[in-house]
Amino acid sequence: MWNAIRQRRWLLLLAVAVGPNGVAALEAGSWKPLGPFGGPMRAAAYAPGDPQTLLAAGPNGLAKSTDGGLGWTWMHPGLPQHLDFLQFSPSNAETVYLGGANGVYRSEDGGLSWLRLGKLTNAGGLVFHPQSPDTLYAMTYGGLYKSTRRGDRWGLLKSPEDIWGKAGAFRQEVRAAALDPVNPEIVHLGGRINEYHKTRHGYRSFTSSAYLATSPDAGKHWDVQSGAGLQAPDGTPLMISALVIDPNDPAHFYAGTTTYDVTSSVPAPGSRLVSGYGVYQTTDGGAHWQESNAGLAVGDPASPNAYGDVRALIRDPANAQTLYAVAAQQGKRSNPSLFKTEDGGAHWQGLTEGLADAGGNLPEAYGLQLHPATPSKLLLTTDHGLYLSSDGGSHWQAIGAELSGIPVFGLTSDPGNPAHLLIATGDGGSRSDDGGTTWQPLGGLDPITAQANRASFLQTSSSIVRAPSDPNVVYLERQSGLFEHHGLSRSRDGGITWQAARQELQGSDYLLNGIRTLTVDPANPDQIYAGIDLQSKPSDQPPYDVISGGIYRSSDGGDSWQHWGNGLRDFNGMEPQVQSIVIDPKNTSTFYAGTQQTVFKSTDGGSHWKTARRGLGTLGANILAIDPSNTRRLFAGTRRGIYHSQDGGASWQPLNPGQDLENPLDNWLLKRSADGFFALKETV
Repeated sequence: MWNAIRQRRWLLLLAVAVGPNGVAALEAGSWKPLGPFGGPMRAAAYAPGDPQTLLAAGPNGLAKSTDGGLGWTWMHPGLPQHLDFLQFSPSNAETVYLGGANGVYRSEDGGLSWLRLGKLTNAGGLVFHPQSPDTLYAMTYGGLYKSTRRGDRWGLLKSPEDIWGKAGAFRQEVRAAALDPVNPEIVHLGGRINEYHKTRHGYRSFTSSAYLATSPDAGKHWDVQSGAGLQAPDGTPLMISALVIDPNDPAHFYAGTTTYDVTSSVPAPGSRLVSGYGVYQTTDGGAHWQESNAGLAVGDPASPNAYGDVRALIRDPANAQTLYAVAAQQGKRSNPSLFKTEDGGAHWQGLTEGLADAGGNLPEAYGLQLHPATPSKLLLTTDHGLYLSSDGGSHWQAIGAELSGIPVFGLTSDPGNPAHLLIATGDGGSRSDDGGTTWQPLGGLDPITAQANRASFLQTSSSIVRAPSDPNVVYLERQSGLFEHHGLSRSRDGGITWQAARQELQGSDYLLNGIRTLTVDPANPDQIYAGIDLQSKPSDQPPYDVISGGIYRSSDGGDSWQHWGNGLRDFNGMEPQVQSIVIDPKNTSTFYAGTQQTVFKSTDGGSHWKTARRGLGTLGANILAIDPSNTRRLFAGTRRGIYHSQDGGASWQPLNPGQDLENPLDNWLLKRSADGFFALKETV
């Protein structure tokens, strides 16, 4: 099979620019997905009145199923990234809402076309008025908004700073909202209020306070509930992330809690995380609360890294005593993140049957949908795709695996055997020995704990590189979220086994915050270069969040590092955060460094640097590649597409998407992507 593939003309092209809005790739040829499949699906929903019709949203866009989830058709690729919810209007199956960090959108043709609604951002979901479907509330990190025109116009409702009469800079986070089932003019909401503290550096940090508030008149006036019992062991209020009201008793409702920082927006002396503590319930409208956590994995007060975050609570409409809790995974990937109670929260059990992969790892759940006609039929969205259950969660089967690939953040192939591929993923990495037809997880790596990926804003990133002079030497770096560096691993047998590098920074006043890029010396497999993020060590004086960059070098395979590349400075005179490093394989004294501002070049082994940006301006380069057959030929992936240089970086021009690339860089074309990677085949 592989010999037949090698008879085709394959091309290696570094044709990606990774940024906050996803991947910009060269539109050329025909791309074929190679996987690995089974990546994240953030949201899904059943259509009202037609429970066989489903919509699901993920990194590849929006897909539709008309047979209950067995078969899928792509509806709208290219939707905004970072989607957190997908909801049908309860009165019209053609009207659909979706949203997240980038805003709220509405479709009136079942998902074929979309209109952005206002300027809302960081939206976590909508609440529909049961008697007036044109009236809806939007929960956002900037407060609770209300619309009486299906989202065409929004108004920000009175917020807790108005209630408390405080002055200063505030921001309200609304994490949960629910309407009274008997009188929907009564609105309950939970979240936190952030009070920003202004210093000589500006608004640098904040004090947070969690709250539960109730409005009797659709948001015109609010009462803050005392919430007795809804506190951490030290008395700090817990932040509510989910609310469910008993339809038979509006004073009885359940609340899920989540982690938040009560003192500072950045890690600093005195900052403290308050962990979520699972599920609580009240029978007097929020005045008094009690835990309902038996069997539910919740945070351990003695362990600040063990979280009991509850993302969602879902009640079975046919049985008020049956609820489901979608929670952040606790510690290991073998722990459940979906729980069920059938006795009103007195006891919970994890739902896992059919969800684990071959290694025993469970997916982390994002959301759960109950079939509108048959509540025992469940649809689960997770970081490994979609799952369906027909028996109330006792058993699960994966569906729609072709909809989304596992996020891939780095890849490398063996030049002696192009069918041997290694990729870096959020959970570690995978290998393929048949050109991407099948994949196996990399063994021997320390696992990234589930809580590192617990929230949508914590993006996991990795890089993987192979030594040109010894393809058996491979380096893998993993990092996730804010201040979550997971280390550098080294393999000397082509990725079969791995050892952790010690990563000691010599003579540094900073803490290692992460490695953005790795490059191995063409002639020495133990000499590696890294573009590093450094965080200032904690001090008693602000600012606390100084981040530096630069390049460090290791001559012992990553065990120790020395600062390297003196003279590399950005336009502000600071060491830049280096996104990509390439070395001329024919002249190893020539280096190129891509930063967010520009491209730099050194011709004396890093002692001196100059900009190489004519034609690029301040576009910068997220990724660089050099043609090994013509080392004056370079490619740069920027936020505006791909540029190339024919003169060693002296000048740059945009690469025409239809242009035929002479002198192919290798016999593979691989596109790195947020949902797997792809091969581009061109016939001879």
